[in-house]
Amino acid sequence: MGTPIGTGPNLIAMGAVEERVRITFLQWMSFGVPSASLMIAITFGLLVWLHGVRGRVAAASTSIETHTLGPRGWSVVAIFLIAVIGWLTEPLHGIPAAVVALGIAAALFGVKLLDTSDLAKLEWDTLLLVAGGLSLGHLFEASGLARSLAAAVDWNALHPTIFLFALLFACAFISAIASNTAAAAMLIQIALGIAPAPSTAVLVALGASMGVPFVISTPPNSMVYGKGGLSGRDFFAPGIVLMVLGCAALAIAGPTVLRWVGIP
Repeated sequence: MGTPIGTGPNLIAMGAVEERVRITFLQWMSFGVPSASLMIAITFGLLVWLHGVRGRVAAASTSIETHTLGPRGWSVVAIFLIAVIGWLTEPLHGIPAAVVALGIAAALFGVKLLDTSDLAKLEWDTLLLVAGGLSLGHLFEASGLARSLAAAVDWNALHPTIFLFALLFACAFISAIASNTAAAAMLIQIALGIAPAPSTAVLVALGASMGVPFVISTPPNSMVYGKGGLSGRDFFAPGIVLMVLGCAALAIAGPTVLRWVGIP
């Protein structure tokens, strides 16, 4: 949630509204980081309350080998800092975050930190999934399907906050049982057909990150479940609360906060 590159739906939202408003990396972080921090705090408090965590927890003793950072390591640190500075200062130099990322990738290959064998190790399936989601969203818009679906129901009968919550919850639910990229690609365009404000697309994208109540909802859930000692209920109980609270908070406060940061 915190940055545009954090998850596929964020990029889909930015691509869907780029003709009307250009959302910079820092602009996204100005509301994404507080939103993510709030959800982390709520999650921590909820888990402590649900499991009755009390007292101090003794840390397991581990031996960590220390290594001196060599020239290649410092080169990675330098290039990483350049990338972060380039993203955060986008309003000053006007170079899009995607171009900065492409330049950083070229630099990594240029100084031989990466070579052609590393290309095979990239998660091309994830990159293609995000690109496919962007294409699917544009197809929904260009074909008129999004507008047709939006016009099928009299959405004006609903209060704007309730309508927004319904969109966010639908995106979160589909993301919880299927692909969050596909959910965002479909629902963002439908949402824009009903409420064309760019903030709507951003909020629906953030809603995709709220779909966490099941073991299969997101890879981290599956990884933790695979360690053993947990049941599906351990994920569902806090997950459904987080999904409802997160979607409600975004629906109520989201439009106002986004207007403060310059996203109408």
